Amino acid sequence: MHLFLNARGGVAYEGDNRHAWYDATHQSVLVLSPLSLKLQQLPLDASLDPMTAATATFSPPSDLKTLYDFNEPEASGDHRDAVQQRNQTPIILLQLSVDSQFLAIQRSDIEVQVLDRGTRASYWVLCKSKAGNRILHGGIIWNTHSLKATSSQDLFLVTKLGLEHHRVSSKRRSCALHRTVGLYVHEFWYAASHGVLLVSSGSRANEVVSFLLHGTNAEKLPELVFSTSVSKQDLHLVTLYGDLYVVYSDTRSTKLLLYLVGRAKVTCVRSLNVMLPPGTALEYSVVDNLLVCHSMEFNVSMFFDIKCDRSISDPFSAPLPISSRPPGQKHDGAVPSFTRWRFHAPNLVQRSYSAKGSEQVEIRKLQLNLKEICKTCEHHREILPFLLRRGDHEAAKLLILMLVRGYIVEHQASISSIVQLLNTVQTVCGSEQRNNHIEKSKTAGSVLDKDTSSGKETAGYSAETVKLHARNARGFLVIQQTEFYRHVWSDILQDAKVVHRCDLSVYIVEYIKNLRENKVPVENITNVALAECFIAAGEPNKLYQFLHYHVLADSVELAELMIRNGETYPALMQVGLDMYFRLREICSLVRTLLDIGQTERAIEIAWRNMGLTSCDASVLPGVAFFDSLVRSVTSPGQTRSPLQVTQMLGNLLLFLKVWDPAALQRSITTSPSTLAICATAPFPDNLISPSSRIKLRAAFGFTAE
Repeated sequence: MHLFLNARGGVAYEGDNRHAWYDATHQSVLVLSPLSLKLQQLPLDASLDPMTAATATFSPPSDLKTLYDFNEPEASGDHRDAVQQRNQTPIILLQLSVDSQFLAIQRSDIEVQVLDRGTRASYWVLCKSKAGNRILHGGIIWNTHSLKATSSQDLFLVTKLGLEHHRVSSKRRSCALHRTVGLYVHEFWYAASHGVLLVSSGSRANEVVSFLLHGTNAEKLPELVFSTSVSKQDLHLVTLYGDLYVVYSDTRSTKLLLYLVGRAKVTCVRSLNVMLPPGTALEYSVVDNLLVCHSMEFNVSMFFDIKCDRSISDPFSAPLPISSRPPGQKHDGAVPSFTRWRFHAPNLVQRSYSAKGSEQVEIRKLQLNLKEICKTCEHHREILPFLLRRGDHEAAKLLILMLVRGYIVEHQASISSIVQLLNTVQTVCGSEQRNNHIEKSKTAGSVLDKDTSSGKETAGYSAETVKLHARNARGFLVIQQTEFYRHVWSDILQDAKVVHRCDLSVYIVEYIKNLRENKVPVENITNVALAECFIAAGEPNKLYQFLHYHVLADSVELAELMIRNGETYPALMQVGLDMYFRLREICSLVRTLLDIGQTERAIEIAWRNMGLTSCDASVLPGVAFFDSLVRSVTSPGQTRSPLQVTQMLGNLLLFLKVWDPAALQRSITTSPSTLAICATAPFPDNLISPSSRIKLRAAFGFTAE
């Protein structure tokens, strides 16, 4: 299953004896109980957040927000506001204003009541009293004429004879008609995310007129004219990658036409193939910027990515049913039989079922199962760009890098194909880094101006979404070199046979070339990966050549790698020491020399760099020098005369008196020094002449034998 229903951010409530309305502006459900007469708001998580919940949990009733209590008296003394009369008046539609200050209650097809939640003032609005005029189903739209917080909101009534624009003001305590737009309306469509309204008009209902409801007045946008009449099911408004599109379903064919809505023009940008018989009824969702088409008749869903190559018009994957549970989660007990599926913008699914004689309603979020998509679409030529555009950042990156690893290890792709692969996956460009074009807290641009947003955008590149996950100028996730190392290079290097078989170093070299061609600095971890590859493949000579010609830049990480492999390849030990010296990593250099028993050289370098705060007795105490010296003179194969050992200990003593004099001090003459207490190597009594032994033991703080 490529799509599943997630309970995270969803709600469930009893449908019997309750009035409920979906509020697209606030992504919530407004529920009114006829018994308590309290209006409550059930918040929904309709964001494109890809995180999945481990268990199916819904908002408990105790957490619901009460918006309005109709039992309390209202400010006006109008007899129609009496509780008894109000109970008898049916509510057709209830909508909350953008700033949540007002409620619009449609009482009939010509009458709307507006309530101020703060003052409980009530206003009544009647649509224009012309023959045949009435408010269309769902034709109450709230909007705002300013991005700044104001005391007034705009209320639009969509009627058979046009638009009626009312301005509701708490400051002026009024609800006044502001403007009317006259035209005969057959059907209408509204996108709360962009404040765009479409109405079908004309004698044949084939003219679609667009309005932008933000601003002082409703702004007319370019029209769309079709050859045949347009019904409610023929058009749908969706937001994809921050832009608003009109989806037109031609019932005579299997095509979907996508029109990009802009202020200057409305343009047909894509033609998509629906792999279902002509005339199949479709519902639509937007999941992670993908256009999802649902067929309840065939119980399947399919999705399109409009950013794919224009030559691709088929669904990205085969039509499949929607899974009712998140991946890996099993149902606890019997699964209810759901009926009456409804799809709310952008990615919410409402379902009903009967339980204990009452109707239960649940609304859940529709999400992508990227892992399953990757399995079935692994060989799709757009699979990598598709994953790079997804909002589930961590899962998408892991799947991308898994595919790259598979191409290298399992398919042993040719150099040319790997170069093409790396060009796709290497999404960082040096010029973008310099010009700060990598998007970290930047929303995607829209064909409509930024002030057209109602503040409830659902685009996948919102500021919150990309704050921690950078994207490049093309909207691709930026895969860091550390991520490449962790999930591709290092993973392959765990198996030496694979390293030999796939010639991994060639791929890493191509990766480095790709970085340099894009003017991206090669990070230390990538150089380390190439060096590890040469070592794992048993090809130190190639590594020497790369180091000799400075193909691999000096770094502490690279020097540490050389040191670690110095026992297997002795030349690498000296390469690592020289690298430490060039990097002025004196402390690491001295410590390494002590570890390999080159105590005299370590003392010499420490003498020359005595003033460095990064390399003193607090970092390298005197006992480290003593232990190193003793291990070197007592190690098998080392033959030292008593005179040589005495001289070496004398030179060490002279050095320690300056380097770490506190290590040689005793609290009392009979107690051992700090050095003697902490030393892991015993004093080399058998290598020193008796005449010098007593003096040296006492000088280093060891007690008498």
